[in-house]
Amino acid sequence: MHSSLGSISLFQEIADNTSSVMYVKDTDFQYVLVNRQFEARFGYSRAEVIGRSDFDLFPTDMAEAFRANDRRVLDTNQLLECEEVAPHTDGPHTYLSVKFPLRDDDGETYAVAGISTDITDRIRSAREFDVLRRRTGLLLESVGDGICGISRNGTIDIVNPAAEKLLKWPTSELVGQHYSCLWPARHGAPATDAVALILQTGERFHAERAEMLRHDGTRLPVEYIANPIFDQGAIVGVVLAFRDLRERLARQRADQELQAASQVQRFLYPQHPPNIPGFEVAGMTFPSERVCGDYYDFQPWGESGAWCLALGDVSGHGLGPALHMVETRAFLRSVLHDTSDPADVLVRMNRVLCQDLPEGMFVTLFVGRLDPATHRLTYGSGGHPAGVLRASGEVERLQSAGLPLGLFAGTRYETSPSIILAPGDILMITSDGISEMRSPMHKLFGWEREWAVVAERRQSPAAEIGAALYQAARQFAEGEPQHDDVTLIVAKCLA
Repeated sequence: MHSSLGSISLFQEIADNTSSVMYVKDTDFQYVLVNRQFEARFGYSRAEVIGRSDFDLFPTDMAEAFRANDRRVLDTNQLLECEEVAPHTDGPHTYLSVKFPLRDDDGETYAVAGISTDITDRIRSAREFDVLRRRTGLLLESVGDGICGISRNGTIDIVNPAAEKLLKWPTSELVGQHYSCLWPARHGAPATDAVALILQTGERFHAERAEMLRHDGTRLPVEYIANPIFDQGAIVGVVLAFRDLRERLARQRADQELQAASQVQRFLYPQHPPNIPGFEVAGMTFPSERVCGDYYDFQPWGESGAWCLALGDVSGHGLGPALHMVETRAFLRSVLHDTSDPADVLVRMNRVLCQDLPEGMFVTLFVGRLDPATHRLTYGSGGHPAGVLRASGEVERLQSAGLPLGLFAGTRYETSPSIILAPGDILMITSDGISEMRSPMHKLFGWEREWAVVAERRQSPAAEIGAALYQAARQFAEGEPQHDDVTLIVAKCLA
């Protein structure tokens, strides 16, 4: 033992009252001093440690790492800071070790001393913080809403990629600026006052409609929420989350336009049932969307007292088919002045629609001519069947003999032979939205169910029969969306 080691005992009492692990090893790397923290942490008594090396106390891999660091101190005669891992009952702990040489009066190194501080919790906290920071970063990058963090003094210190994209403002330029730069001058006061109020009161603020100033000077309509940030009860900043309203506003404008178009379209349908002697007639439509591609009409036809009962269905859904429905209505009313033959009506309309309809679009159309004086019905049909429920209970199907309108300009159409409607007979014309109504199991409502409902309600007024038919189809669908427009005409022969 080096003579200077005799004075080591003078430091024992000091070492025993420190919170770090302290130890001294001689030049053979055997322990000559350990403090109480060493004993408490590694489970060895002082007597079990003195005179032994790390290889006697710790796993080989750890002992080798301790020895390498001790040897470096002896070889360099320099202080060494390093991280070391030591065993604990709850698993390995990481220590920050400061190792340094002990020298005698002649400058000769006679021992290595070390002070090791357990930094496991610090490292764990740092790692957890790093994980949290990465996750927070991923969250900020993944959300579509813009997010800005505003510090207590009003400067912007966080900008996520969505905010950068929406505001067209590079993060490097936006960070560090006062938040008032985000608001146009005429809207600046309400917005900045809101943030200032949050910094004062800590109360959340929600604006359903505002404008933010983009880097290029344009204004972005937004909805925003500003929430205070607290640290130990003190307000340290504000998180501003904002959402681009342009798409929502565009949808609202489109919805308003469709609503207006729907109101206009409703006035194009007959406002009252026709007054046809000996008959009770009702027509109705149930759109699948705001506007409808189906069409029905009642018009006096010529001077003989005959009436036109027409029902059409433009292919597709939405505003485009609805516009072509208006065109079809206008053509039909115009042609009725020039001919009394249903087939001729279809031929003339087909020529015009072939020129006007986009490729692939077509119109199915039933045109019936009803003479109340003789109870005779003749009709022409372009892809649109109808039927008659006789007083006897038999259903007579009125087949379609022609192609839909708008496909081929040279399509020929025929007028049916006369059909006599007797008291108790019910003529019904429907669009395919009724028969093709689907159940959750993808079954079709179908032709037979249609006429079963009409037969069951045959004593009801015409309008009630139509309403009951639609309700029966919707009940059959069991809440499934209505995928097609539904339109129908019911004509009861009374006498």
